[in-house]
Amino acid sequence: MQFATTILLAILATLGATAPTIQARACSTITPNAMQFLLSSDPDSGSSPHALNGPLIDRLDTQSFNLFQDNVKANDRYEMRQFVDFQVPPGSYSCALHVTDEGNSVENNVYIGEQHSSDTEMAKVAVKSLVPNAFLRYPSYNDVGDNMDPSLVSAESFGTFSIKNGTNPGTINSRACPPPLSNGEDGHLQFVFELEGKDYSRTRYFSMTQRNGGAGGALNGVYMTFNC
Repeated sequence: MQFATTILLAILATLGATAPTIQARACSTITPNAMQFLLSSDPDSGSSPHALNGPLIDRLDTQSFNLFQDNVKANDRYEMRQFVDFQVPPGSYSCALHVTDEGNSVENNVYIGEQHSSDTEMAKVAVKSLVPNAFLRYPSYNDVGDNMDPSLVSAESFGTFSIKNGTNPGTINSRACPPPLSNGEDGHLQFVFELEGKDYSRTRYFSMTQRNGGAGGALNGVYMTFNC
């Protein structure tokens, strides 16, 4: 009887003990490995044989993220989209795409005929997700446009986001991280950004500072987290 009582007291003491505290693991954050402007008016230009194996040549710490759409002239409609590539280490998990303009850099300009205004309302941006490691070179507009090879598209509507000057960090969407390349090097997740909708009465131009963070200022623009 005494032995059973001792065992019971030991169990109760264990149940009453404070559970060990598990420290939350900090996410890893990466900024774009490569970016490319894509013009529908010059659909084959921009394609490059250079591999997406690191930052752009002569890349500055700060770049511009630009989108443009002109649908006013029925026979001369054109737009500019933005291709963005992220290089993700092998074995990573829980990849998520984010955007921020804490640097107050967004400009959202609207032209109606000859009249210009700076739209202080939210700009709406649509995002298309490509399959992992879709391109290992810089693409052209035709490579990732509306008529691109469907086998290279992971999600035509991966997400949309609304943003204006000073918007705080927000998550666009999440997805599985990419497998490594066949040679074991980092995998790639790639996205195509464009202004949402087709407004036939206005010309729209959107720009935002894309900054890695550091001496030039805090992180700004699109970025990715993983291993959260």
